[in-house]
Amino acid sequence: MLILCAGNMIEKKVTDFAPREIFTEENPVKDILFEAIVQSIKKRYYHPCAIAFSGGLDSSLLAVLCKDAKLYSVGMSNSHDIDQANKAAQLLGLVDNLYLHELTMDELETAIPYVIRAIESTDAMKVSIALPLYFASKDAHRDGIRVMLSGQGADELFAGYKRYESMTPLELGSALKKDLGNIARNNLERDDAVTMANSVELRVPYLDRKVVELALG
Repeated sequence: MLILCAGNMIEKKVTDFAPREIFTEENPVKDILFEAIVQSIKKRYYHPCAIAFSGGLDSSLLAVLCKDAKLYSVGMSNSHDIDQANKAAQLLGLVDNLYLHELTMDELETAIPYVIRAIESTDAMKVSIALPLYFASKDAHRDGIRVMLSGQGADELFAGYKRYESMTPLELGSALKKDLGNIARNNLERDDAVTMANSVELRVPYLDRKVVELALG
C-alpha cells in the first residue's frame, strides 16, 4: 500500500488478515456478518450502479440489498447461466432490473482478442472466465453506468467452490487462507482489467476488510 501524504510517499506492506474472534455458533455471527456486508455495500454503492448477476447466492444477495441497481447477465442462448439468472430475478421480484445478453458465436470470436489484450493473458481458463464480465461491463457502459458490483471473493471466504466439499476442517482452513492470499493475482487483477477495458470500475463488497476478518473467524 502506497500512501502519499504532504509530499511524502509511505510504503506499507499488508501481510495478512486476522480474525477478530473465533465463532463456534452460527446465530451470534449471522447478524454481525449481515450488517458488515450491508455497510460494505453502502461504502461502495454509486448511483447509477450495475451488478454482475449470475443468479447465484452471492450476486443475488447484492441484488436484494441494491434494489435499484441494474442486473447484467451473460450467457449462450438457452444456457444454464441465462436460465439461472432469469429464475433468480423472478424469485427476487427484480425482473424489471434484469438485462439478459444472449451471446452468439460471432460476438465471442470478435471479443476474444480484446479480452486477451485487456487481461494480458492467452490462458484459456482466464479468458473464458473474463468473457462474460467483459460483455456485462460493456453493456453497463453502453447504458451510462460506470460502477459495477461483483460477488467476487465470497466463494473463497465461505467455501463456495465444489472442491472444498471433501476437505477436512483443517484442510479447508488452510485451503481458504491460501486462496484468499492469491485472490488478487488469480481473480481480481483479471476482473479489474476486463471491466476497465470498458471504462467501468468493478467494486467487490465481500472483500471489505471487516467482512474478510469475520469470515476468517
